[in-house]
Amino acid sequence: MLHLTPAVDDFQGVPSLSAGQRQEVTGDVDRLAAAIHASWVLPLDEAYDPRSGTLSPQPGPTGQEGVQPGATGGGSGGYPTPALAKVTRVAHGEEVSLVVNLYAATPAVLDHYGIPAAEVDPASDIVSSRSDLAGLQIFYPGGRAGSGITDPKIQNVNRLPIYTSDPGTLITTKAMRTLGLQPIPAAWLIQTRNPLTTTQIQTAQKAAVSAGLYVEARTVQTSLAPLRDWSTAAGVLLALSVLAMTVGLIRSETANDLRTLAATGASSTTRRALTGATAGALALLGAILGTAGAYAALLGWHRSDLSPLGRVPVINLVVILAGLPLIAIVAGWLLAGGEPPVISRRPLE
Repeated sequence: MLHLTPAVDDFQGVPSLSAGQRQEVTGDVDRLAAAIHASWVLPLDEAYDPRSGTLSPQPGPTGQEGVQPGATGGGSGGYPTPALAKVTRVAHGEEVSLVVNLYAATPAVLDHYGIPAAEVDPASDIVSSRSDLAGLQIFYPGGRAGSGITDPKIQNVNRLPIYTSDPGTLITTKAMRTLGLQPIPAAWLIQTRNPLTTTQIQTAQKAAVSAGLYVEARTVQTSLAPLRDWSTAAGVLLALSVLAMTVGLIRSETANDLRTLAATGASSTTRRALTGATAGALALLGAILGTAGAYAALLGWHRSDLSPLGRVPVINLVVILAGLPLIAIVAGWLLAGGEPPVISRRPLE
């Protein structure tokens, strides 16, 4: 992500670019994208009132002090932009806590994420991939637009991204008209085909500083896939162990029935089928109950934001719901074909 201003968790201005400055910055962004072999670049706009004043300057990140492009001049503040915030009334006014930065729902952004403009509710003020934004308001620190929209209508669109700095929460054209705002270039989202290397990140940082921009790279998180896979394997092995003991107990209780079957001419195939079906049915029931219980716990844990549940571990669930019963059927079939040792009389107990 390339920003025109430092990426800080607070309200800050966005400088307004002239046509020449915009062309210059676009060229810098294109050259930077080419240097790190980007697959695409998505321009991101915020919203501002060109008739409002500018905010006080914000300090830049360490080592990234440079002249910012824009009509506001190097190092000076920019035009205020709206954000979703929690506003609390206090004795001498109100306390504002920024929650979500708002990018404009431009046709380019909607098209990039495969959202037809017709799907955006004309009455909505915000479209977002998040479901935990109730009670927030669109706060605009500019004087002309007032304090924003206190009870915005929020439309949930799960095709938008979920990461914090991504354009996952957008202000609509309707809300911008209500506040008298216009789009203004603020950032560029750059995607590469593979995770950025340290060299590429350093190249991007140097290019951004020379262009007066601020770069933000996504922190690579340790994948949970190995943990998930090993947990699935351990769970299957544990389930099979319990299942083996359960089936063994069932067979011991039904030993007389098995002897009767053998005495009446039932083949080993019949005995194998009975044991395999029993093991498979118990395994399927256990897998369904275990999965349902796990998701019930996840629903309780993520009740305020259910978006993490949208990332379904399909392969792991297939292994548990289909693989576990199949393994149980095969194991029951292979291990249950032995002839009962005594079929002529009831065994001593």
